[in-house]
This record gives sequence, structure tokens and C-alpha cells, in this order.
Amino acid sequence: MDYDRHALEMRMRQYYDPNVSMEQLKAGGSPLAEDAARFDAKKAREKVLAVETFEPEHLRRYALRPYDVRWCYYSAERPLWNEPRPKLWAQCWKGNVFLPYAQ
Repeated sequence: MDYDRHALEMRMRQYYDPNVSMEQLKAGGSPLAEDAARFDAKKAREKVLAVETFEPEHLRRYALRPYDVRWCYYSAERPLWNEPRPKLWAQCWKGNVFLPYAQ
């Protein structure tokens, strides 16, 4: 996630580029290149790269908390997102206005 769409897009393009090494991602400060809790950065990237490619339309605005709206890159592949929420993603179509936290 990022407040800056362009910065996030550049990071995610690098993440999905198999010619960019994990060391290069780490040197560039990519949070996805760092292990955390149960997140194994190298295994996660290998899994993601095996099943999908970068898709610009997966860059979306995301209400993380009230009044805290950021840009995210959505992937249904775990563990890139802890909980990918495919039902919510299915509602992301042009012209549909919704609040992701509404009941």
C-alpha cells in the first residue's frame, strides 16, 4: 500500500518482474522483500510469480481505516494479501460505488 499511486505502481512492476532479484527489491526498500511474522518474502514471491503477472487495473484505492485512504495492489494470491477477500474484489467494477466497510 502507498499514498502515492505512481510509487506503488513502480514497486509492484519491479516485484512482478522476474528479472529483478530479491536483493534488488530489498535494496530498493520494498516491504514485500522483507520477512515478517508468518510471511516468507521469497516463498511468497515465487508463488505469486508462478501464477500471475502485473496488472495495472489491480491498482485500487483502498479505505484502510476511516479517513485513511491509500492505493493498494490487489492480488487474490495468498500470502501477498493476508485475506484477499474475493467477494469484495468481485464488486470492483466500473460504475459500482461502494464502501468496503459497509454492512
